[in-house]
Amino acid sequence: MLTSTSQDELVQAAELLYHTRFRSELEPAHNGKFIAIEPTSGEYFLGETLSEAFNPLEERIRIDCRTPCAWVHRLRFI
Repeated sequence: MLTSTSQDELVQAAELLYHTRFRSELEPAHNGKFIAIEPTSGEYFLGETLSEAFNPLEERIRIDCRTPCAWVHRLRFI
């Protein structure tokens, strides 16, 4: 199981990917959708709901849902 430090590192890595690689590409065209990012591989999926974004990522990289290993964010262009 991830420690709180490694969970924080996962969040920081995913947020960095979002802000440096994906945000300018995805906003505002996908405003209101969810993005699920796996920060180690950089893979991401978009969906209208949290589940639509996360489930394909889970299947693709075979995530063990008992430990946090992906980050989900709702796109909001302001």
